Amino acid sequence: MYSDGIHGGYFTFADHVFPLSIVFKYAFVPLPIIGSIYPLARQYGGIAQDIPAPIYQEYRKGLLGIMAKYPNIIYANGHEHNLQYFENPDVNAYFITSGSGCKTQHVKPGKGGDALFSDKEKGYARLNYYDDGQVWVEYLVPNDSDKGQTARRVYRQQVYGNLGRGRATAKTKGPGGPVQQEKPDPGRVQGMGAPANTANTRKGNQSKDDLE
Repeated sequence: MYSDGIHGGYFTFADHVFPLSIVFKYAFVPLPIIGSIYPLARQYGGIAQDIPAPIYQEYRKGLLGIMAKYPNIIYANGHEHNLQYFENPDVNAYFITSGSGCKTQHVKPGKGGDALFSDKEKGYARLNYYDDGQVWVEYLVPNDSDKGQTARRVYRQQVYGNLGRGRATAKTKGPGGPVQQEKPDPGRVQGMGAPANTANTRKGNQSKDDLE
């Protein structure tokens, strides 16, 4: 539905020079000029599974129309091999991409992207539904130091605060408690921003190596 990655039409300079690496990770065969045919075809709607494709645009338009009638829909997908989070206030819907469990692909960095959060690292998203009606999403990335036995939270945000059981109050049973093997956020207000001591948490965070 939304993406700052390959399926959304984002390709790096390296994708134009080494187009085979898009499909086969280490196929770094230089194909300058002619190599741009494949990424440009995908960027301008040549493949049905990509968002720019006309048939996909019709599909997307229909789904957004349904979502406009039924607010507070959370749409989760894993087609992109990265982590992303979008909101669409026009239809009051929320979009989670969590597809980097086994491999990663780049995502548009910095202010060039539309996602509220994006990250190229391996990891996953988790939705937490609390008794007081709040719903929060958090993105977790495994720690290399213990081979993924524990994870660090790189982003956390309230999706909405009312599930029809009353508005959330200061006395919340929501964010703040331990999450499996993690410690609670030591930051200012629980969940109102990125957790403390995670300097790499920023919009468009990704590896510096575009060939990964």
